[in-house]
Amino acid sequence: SGDGEVDKMLSKSLGSCFTDTVHYTQYRLQTHLTQAGDLDEIKFYTDVLLSLGLHCRDVLPSLRELVTFVNNVLHSAASGADSPQDLAKLDVLSCSAVRLLSTVFKIISRSKVLQSERSAVISEIVAQVSMPLSDLPLPFSRKGVSNDSGSRAQVGRVISRFISSKWQCQGHVLQHNKSGLDGDSVSSVLEQAMEDMTIGSGSSDIAIFQALLVIAPQIAQHAPPAKIPQFLDLAWQKLMEEKKNILFWKKLESLIPLGLHKSLMQHEDPEVEEGMKEFMQKLWTLGSEKTGITFLMFDHICGHILKDDPDRRLATKWTSLLLDACAFGNVHKKGER
Repeated sequence: SGDGEVDKMLSKSLGSCFTDTVHYTQYRLQTHLTQAGDLDEIKFYTDVLLSLGLHCRDVLPSLRELVTFVNNVLHSAASGADSPQDLAKLDVLSCSAVRLLSTVFKIISRSKVLQSERSAVISEIVAQVSMPLSDLPLPFSRKGVSNDSGSRAQVGRVISRFISSKWQCQGHVLQHNKSGLDGDSVSSVLEQAMEDMTIGSGSSDIAIFQALLVIAPQIAQHAPPAKIPQFLDLAWQKLMEEKKNILFWKKLESLIPLGLHKSLMQHEDPEVEEGMKEFMQKLWTLGSEKTGITFLMFDHICGHILKDDPDRRLATKWTSLLLDACAFGNVHKKGER
């Protein structure tokens, strides 16, 4: 087919550049891109790597090399530095390394070449990452770090990008390890997520919601019941920060599948049930002000929750909500349009 021929052409002309670009990116990150203001150039290199990696026929050796580079950077960053300036450079490099790791996972997840062995390759990469992502120090948070790396806004962007990349990686790690998560591990992940939500902004919250969605059943089963309403309340606050921003809809679309996950909607703890009711009421109220919110809410509930509810337990539990939905919208009387 035409698409197949295009893929072959791109693989031949672009895929061969991937290894050289990996080497050049590592060189640039270590020697030149060491300031908070270099963030856009760092993003450019990782975007190029993603595009080339998806068209490379022999991508795995270079991906392994990238993960080795990431490991070295993260261990150096965790060890610290003697001077405030060097510590700031390590923090920027650490952010770059985590973004590189998220790019590695994106390539593995989307590469047609790795399609047949994707699960095994992700398992290999997860095992190769030698430092737990939860142990990574937040950029510019350590005592003695230099404030001269960039403006306050630039430093804020580094922190937000770091959190976003970290949770993109966490999503793959959690997907791989979720069957073995115990109560303490789930509670720890939820606690980390809430802590990072209070620090990050914009798209970093979306990455957190998407990662937590992977373990939503485990959260419902193992997390302390009081933590779930606390998380929903914090998530709502973060959503409202974007109310007049274009990110609002992206954040809402990532929050609804998590906040209205089946495992949470069928939770029987009174504290969780009350938190769910409050969360849905907030969505309902906002939906009367903003067109489209109620549709997203009930498209998820009807398309994903009630679709797999053979004994109608959930439909019975949330009858009042469903009745309200049936009457939602403009009321048309005879003679009125």
